[in-house]
Amino acid sequence: MSETEPKPWDQLPDEPITAYRRFMIYRDIGPRRTLEKAYEVYKGAKGLAPGMWQRQAVEYSWKDRATAYDIEMMSEHGTKAVINWVLSLVELSEQTLEEMQSGRLKPRSFEQVLGALDVLGKFVTPETVEAAREFARGNFGRDDDETE
Repeated sequence: MSETEPKPWDQLPDEPITAYRRFMIYRDIGPRRTLEKAYEVYKGAKGLAPGMWQRQAVEYSWKDRATAYDIEMMSEHGTKAVINWVLSLVELSEQTLEEMQSGRLKPRSFEQVLGALDVLGKFVTPETVEAAREFARGNFGRDDDETE
């Protein structure tokens, strides 16, 4: 899509400005958006979206246009969000290690340490946890049929 080519979430040629403003409210709520949530933001109170909102949402393809917007935003900003998430996990793990080294945090077993990894957003794969368990048992890096 070129820079000059209109994006799906831009105002459509036949879309009235009031409908487009409503669409922008709907679009900006994010992937869990609903017409009711958009109307609530607009009105400042809970309530069902009126028929005009519902008709405009269908006529001007709000759902598809908002989904295209979500995809574009994830493409542009998703990598940065993932990097920030990983950096946060690194920081948390460093703080946890410091707490353990200082003696302020005393896990009773290696399984508790592995459990803490599992809690960190299911970020650590089961294979990594199993490899850590094998390492703790002294089996890391050896095949079962390998002899010493």
